[in-house]
Amino acid sequence: MKSKRIVIVITAYLNFILFNWFSDWLILRISDLHLLPNFNDLRLVLASSDCASSYGYITFSENISKACTYNYGFSLIRFFHFLGINADHAEVVGFLFLILMISALVLLHLLLGAKSGFENFIIFSILMSPITAFLIERANFDILIFLLIIAASFLITRSMSKLGLLVIFIASLVKFYTLPLLLLVFLFKQSLFNRFTGLCLFLVGSFIALHDIRLIQDGMNFPRNCSASFGNPVLFVCFRETGIDIPNVVQNVLGFSLFIIITLTLYRLNFRKLYSFHFSGKISLIDQRFDVLYVTSSITFLLCFLSSVNVDYRLIFLAYPAIKEVLRCQTGKQKNFLFAILALAFWFGDNVFFLQPIGDLAVTFWASYLLIKLMIHVGLFQSRLAIES
Repeated sequence: MKSKRIVIVITAYLNFILFNWFSDWLILRISDLHLLPNFNDLRLVLASSDCASSYGYITFSENISKACTYNYGFSLIRFFHFLGINADHAEVVGFLFLILMISALVLLHLLLGAKSGFENFIIFSILMSPITAFLIERANFDILIFLLIIAASFLITRSMSKLGLLVIFIASLVKFYTLPLLLLVFLFKQSLFNRFTGLCLFLVGSFIALHDIRLIQDGMNFPRNCSASFGNPVLFVCFRETGIDIPNVVQNVLGFSLFIIITLTLYRLNFRKLYSFHFSGKISLIDQRFDVLYVTSSITFLLCFLSSVNVDYRLIFLAYPAIKEVLRCQTGKQKNFLFAILALAFWFGDNVFFLQPIGDLAVTFWASYLLIKLMIHVGLFQSRLAIES
């Protein structure tokens, strides 16, 4: 029965990708996100390897359509340049990314352990949403980061924390937004040496990231939002599409204010009866038997949400923890409600413009929900019964 389930899951994911591939990514053409040729983001990065040969490693440019554009970590382009990998290898690397991504999604589907046909539908509909198609069609390097975060989480869970930290460090060299994950050793029950290792890697990675960010800012406004983004302050970027130009500072203030309002409202409606804020001066350490992937994915999603490093395909980091929250619901009514909000976030965030604000509100709801859950796990919100006793 287990082998049969694995075969069915693999077949479902392959058929969905094949349908999109041979329909020329119909799911993306609806929202005008499809670019030709396939693997466009990958091609731009690999083209930078050629540019490095001619112009050196200062290949940043404001126009993202130029062949020499580059806004990733320098370490990645140096790696490709060293191996002689360039734009001519885009198809091979793109298909490799596609295979690895599908394998990871199948693995996550199986790990989530659906117990019914409806739960299988929940997992499949989120993991195979336009967000995933967007990521695979572009062959964006967030696929690599997603895979590295999964690998690092499993290593930490299996008490191979040093190797897991090294994997996170490698991910941060590709794109710096995973750097704060190196400090998770201070949340988990880790040895003093592991904490020292995580801190050292964080400091080295921060130095490298700041150097790269400085070079990027010399050539462009970075970070920046676009219509294919989520989180703060993207909901108010939507006004730009209607001709209403809201200053960036105002967008940020409005975005954070909305996030705070939704978080407080959600706490009062759903968590206040069971939990209260309790700061004892000491953060509770999370045992490594806890689902590390839940923590790393949630924090990565929240980091992207609260920053402007939040292109739609990075919503993939929301998928695993949010699906897990849906599946663990005790009542069908609550499960249906959370699934509906999650479906809005993944299927309408950028599908049609007039639905994008609805999708962004759904994403904000999940950011608030996971923030509260993380605060519960580290002891900032504690059970009222435990406090009273």
